[in-house]
Amino acid sequence: MTQIENILMQLNKVKVTSILLIILLISVSNVQALFFSQLENKTYLNNKNDYDERFFDFKMNFYRVLGSFPSLSTCIIKDDRVVWSRSYGYSNVYKRNLASTDTIYSVGSISKTILTTGFLQLYENESYGVDLDDDVNKYLPFSLSNPKYPNVNITIRMLLSHRSSIFDYFGFSLKGLVFDMPKVLDFPEDLGEWLRNILVPGGSMYREEYWLDFPPGESACYSSIGFFVVSYLFEIIAGEKIEDYFQRNIFEPLGMKDTSYKLEELDQNKIATPYIKKLGFYIPLKNKDFKGFAGVGGLRTTLNDLSNFLIAHMNNGSYNNVRILKNETIKLMHNTIYPETVLTSAEGYYYGYGWWSSPVCGERLEGHGGKIPGCECKMVVNQSSKTGFILLSNHDNMFGDRLKEKIFVNIFSSLFEKAENY
Repeated sequence: MTQIENILMQLNKVKVTSILLIILLISVSNVQALFFSQLENKTYLNNKNDYDERFFDFKMNFYRVLGSFPSLSTCIIKDDRVVWSRSYGYSNVYKRNLASTDTIYSVGSISKTILTTGFLQLYENESYGVDLDDDVNKYLPFSLSNPKYPNVNITIRMLLSHRSSIFDYFGFSLKGLVFDMPKVLDFPEDLGEWLRNILVPGGSMYREEYWLDFPPGESACYSSIGFFVVSYLFEIIAGEKIEDYFQRNIFEPLGMKDTSYKLEELDQNKIATPYIKKLGFYIPLKNKDFKGFAGVGGLRTTLNDLSNFLIAHMNNGSYNNVRILKNETIKLMHNTIYPETVLTSAEGYYYGYGWWSSPVCGERLEGHGGKIPGCECKMVVNQSSKTGFILLSNHDNMFGDRLKEKIFVNIFSSLFEKAENY
């Protein structure tokens, strides 16, 4: 390398570093202005607890701005109750609508935990005659098996624990993203026909890549398509739509009054606008129903409502003297865990039934996350301290963002520290 080339390389590094520093300073100045405007209220300087609370808000707003979240709504749960909750930022950026603990967010794959809870209710109810080791072909109107291992049954238990050997080809492969995702994710009305078309040889959207090269039950691989099968099975076995069953058997008993799979049933003024961010601008996405995908990623709820659901899971299936699952079923769901050995190198990551377990901030957290265009959220429990945390937002980066993951870790670290005060 010549001396001139070396100088140019160093100048480029300085240029990139300078740009990143300017972005960081702008982010800090925005939050700093908010912090000091809050301190103009002299009452907050009159006692240390109020000052600490304001500084904590400053820190959370800093993470919100740095992570490009239009809004964050988060809470801490201890002793079967919410001991602290707060919302930051805007549910609608351009209308300047402030987010609140009653703001309605999409929660993406957290829907899987709720779907699993409902499915295990069917399992508990003997009148449905469901066994977790049933071959799915006992219920499906078409034959489903891995064509590479046609003689190995796929069971309900395998689907719930992501061990069915079904692969989310359209989401985890470049070829699938480019050529298949637009037509595959066109929110079908008939989920059964959609599943037949992509998973059964001869289907209009079938690809052999939807099936992994190991037999069902041998290994674990996170699969949303596998949970689409669970959702379809649920409606066949229950004999009714997911929306109707869950409204009657989970949302109403738990007092989840602002929770639904149906957009039209919710207060439109409370719904957060989902955003993606491009070239420094928030681009709003249209809120719409997920139709056949509703049970797997289409739930909308609030911080207050979702906390009731998480408390039930933390309290062995019971919330406010209302039981949604038996104690032994909750243990089965949480404790039967399998390493997720495909598509991730995350050490210590395990999956139960609609319930994962992973190390974060030196602690083991259990629960589920959600990530779809315009939303990113977490619902987790630290069993050692019997503490729960929920974080909802209306922005995402669908193709991964290491900075944002670090921000989430820092947020949880701050929440852990704050939880020690309760």
